[in-house]
Amino acid sequence: MMKPLLKACCPELKFQYLTYGTPVPLLEWGFFYNKNMDYNRNFDWIGIPNLNSRNDVSGVRYLVVTPGAQIIDSATFKLHARIDFDTDDALVDLYIKAAQEALEAWSQLSFAVRTMRFTALSVPNNFKLMFGPVDTITTLGFSNNGDLLVEGGENVDIQFTTLGMANNAAIQVAVARYAAGLYVHRENILDTKINPNAEFDASKEILSPFMNIIIF
Repeated sequence: MMKPLLKACCPELKFQYLTYGTPVPLLEWGFFYNKNMDYNRNFDWIGIPNLNSRNDVSGVRYLVVTPGAQIIDSATFKLHARIDFDTDDALVDLYIKAAQEALEAWSQLSFAVRTMRFTALSVPNNFKLMFGPVDTITTLGFSNNGDLLVEGGENVDIQFTTLGMANNAAIQVAVARYAAGLYVHRENILDTKINPNAEFDASKEILSPFMNIIIF
């Protein structure tokens, strides 16, 4: 059953600063809390331990330290795109890489094993890390429970390795379709009946069940 955030979490708190300098009743915003919600896709828990603080999450940044390998090879992509010649092999590899990077950034996932760096001015304990699935946090003094950064704090600077999702057939198809859109529509003057935007949208639709969403 859906319960108002105010009643479910902190009945004694009547106002929260949701806009700069203006206290707004939480219930007027229609925010609700459901303990069965998917943590990855909701921001219910961000800031709940201290609703008077606006600084529970700030200054978050992700950087790729060691890139991962391509999750589909050029031979597989050429079968998908029905390319039966070798003239564009260099372009094919480039578009596969571009497609994978674009979809990893959009979905906030790591399709292949790679090393990521995470920095933040402030994060709470048990903070959900993007660009997983996370394997291990390699920075001393920090640990993870799955994709959760157990020890939060201020001026956090860590590196972590990912497990990758290279064996996920749906993700492989998504990368292939996105790369096909890039390859087919590589020039505006190209005369083709294929709509590259349809390929891009289809790729994102395939990835939707796996993607991370973070809002704060």
